[in-house]
Amino acid sequence: MKKFFAAIVVVLILTMAVAFAGGPPQYDTPYIGNTLRHTFHYRDCASVWEMWIEHQYPLNSVEEAYKKGFHPCKNCRPDIPRP
Repeated sequence: MKKFFAAIVVVLILTMAVAFAGGPPQYDTPYIGNTLRHTFHYRDCASVWEMWIEHQYPLNSVEEAYKKGFHPCKNCRPDIPRP
């Protein structure tokens, strides 16, 4: 019986963690802005997965990101072109 309740608790904790963790990019644009921190990222940056979906903002270019007041992520460096 203890194992059953322990399993239920684990499932509830994992469900809540996923619900509050954010998720994959919600847009097909090359860049995703974070409206809370005012940073922009490549769509495959790990920070996008940690970002709440409500804070994801689609961006089509680096120039658009700068015009809207976003600054580049320090991890993925979207302001530097990839080879």
